[in-house]
Amino acid sequence: MAQASRASALIRKLLILYVVWFVIYVVMWCDDSPHSIIEGFFLGWRHLWYLLHSALALALLWFLRDKPKTLLILSVVFALCGLAIQYGVAYGLLHVHLHAGRNALFFCFPFIYTGYVINKYRIYERKFNLPLLLTLGFCVLMLEVILNYKLSEADLDILAGLYVVAPSLFVAVLKKKARSDNKTLAYYSTGIYLTHILFLNVGENFLGLSPTQNVIFALTVSLVATWPLIRWNRKVKYLL
Repeated sequence: MAQASRASALIRKLLILYVVWFVIYVVMWCDDSPHSIIEGFFLGWRHLWYLLHSALALALLWFLRDKPKTLLILSVVFALCGLAIQYGVAYGLLHVHLHAGRNALFFCFPFIYTGYVINKYRIYERKFNLPLLLTLGFCVLMLEVILNYKLSEADLDILAGLYVVAPSLFVAVLKKKARSDNKTLAYYSTGIYLTHILFLNVGENFLGLSPTQNVIFALTVSLVATWPLIRWNRKVKYLL
């Protein structure tokens, strides 16, 4: 019962965050037609799509929580489909939108499932060569980045190396004996994610910054902007 309550609370929070920030961005910065806005709301608007689709993926995971084999099979199949779509489009083998794999099933579900398994079966308490896994994962990731840079101009979201690096980093964090219940770090990471696209737009369209300068500018300003958001969030819930 407690687990069901936590799961429903997390899904509800993700959905509320999505609605709140969708409204903020549409009011502040949107010249799309009403039809495009409505369509964007249900499909996932710009970078906020991840909130909506994470909630959907989490709901599917919770619905199938008593079927571990089904969850494992779906996770592997979805991950492979996501990779196939991304690389197929990037190298001209598939003629669909590059971000067709950017959704609850092909992107969010495999990562959420992996985190669920690590936590449920306490993988972080087992002994294995974590540094080796991290090293191999980063090597594969860098190789993919270099090859994609040289052979394709596509901006890929899903890389095979992430399926090794992300869980390994998660396990590494959980292995730390000293843990904190302080939510400040989580709030800052959420704040940067929610606001960075706005400041990227400002840097590119109003300040004329180069790509590298723009990234540094957006991260810095997002970090600063998150501080008042944290304070406001204490009074107005679901800003972060």
